[in-house]
Amino acid sequence: MLLKGTQIGITGELTNRPYKDKQGNEKYSLELRVNDITLLGKRLENSNAQETRKAEPSLPDDKFEDDIPF
Repeated sequence: MLLKGTQIGITGELTNRPYKDKQGNEKYSLELRVNDITLLGKRLENSNAQETRKAEPSLPDDKFEDDIPF
């Protein structure tokens, strides 16, 4: 099981796919098809470790921004 703070390595294929948003502007979606996941190290411990394990996973909002944040 992967928990927040676990170090992993991912190998796969990146695809940069163009699409048009609702206003007709051309945008791009970066997609990763994962071929392999490798555990690289121990999970980073913090004082909230027990709370993190008990917390319910958060669901994504229905509102997604079309812009990539980086």
